Parts: sequence; structure tokens; C-alpha cells
Amino acid sequence: MNHDTIISVSRKEKLDCEKLAEFLGTAGLMVDVTSNISMLPEKEHGCRIIQNLSMKEDIYRTWSLLKQKYDFKCAHISVGNKFNGCILDFLQPTKCVNYPNNLNVYNSIDDIEIKTYK
Repeated sequence: MNHDTIISVSRKEKLDCEKLAEFLGTAGLMVDVTSNISMLPEKEHGCRIIQNLSMKEDIYRTWSLLKQKYDFKCAHISVGNKFNGCILDFLQPTKCVNYPNNLNVYNSIDDIEIKTYK
């Protein structure tokens, strides 16, 4: 099953989301990209990249391309109702000791369970 995946990237310098979309499209990725401005608390220029994906490897490919081309260090990711947080935590095992059953060992997004940790 595919899930809408939203990767949000931003930086202080202007970011041309149209060029970012063309770059990902040229790499063979189907994306819907919109630009946004955030105050965090300073102004940041960002792009929201929406894809419909089913495999973690697809997210890794998108992130690898973005990281290499734009030198992003981190991004926010939302994967349906399965995950909402740092893309680095999603793609690699978290070092958080409060998560004994790491959500990030799964390859298929459908295999990820929503769990509450105390």
C-alpha cells in the first residue's frame, strides 16, 4: 500500500522549489512540490515535497538526491499516519533509549506499527 509522504526542507537562503522539482523529476521521481516560508523564529525558505510511496528505499533515494544537491543536513518527514519527525530518525536506527523496538527496522512503510512508549 502506498502512503503520502511529505518531506519538508528549508534554509535561510532563497530556495527555488521549481528548480528542486525539476531536479527530482529529471532523476525519475514523481513529486508534487510547493514552496513555503517559515518563521522558526527567523525566516526560512522551504519546499514541501509530496510523493506517494510504499518502500523506505524510495524515501532514502529522494533524501540522498536532496542531500547531495542542496547540502541539507536534516528534513522533516511525515509518512501517512505512520511517522512524523526527523528524516534521519526515520531512515536509520534512532539512538533514543526510550524506543526499545525501533520503528526503523522495516523496509515497507506498511510494516511500521504505531506504538506509544512510556
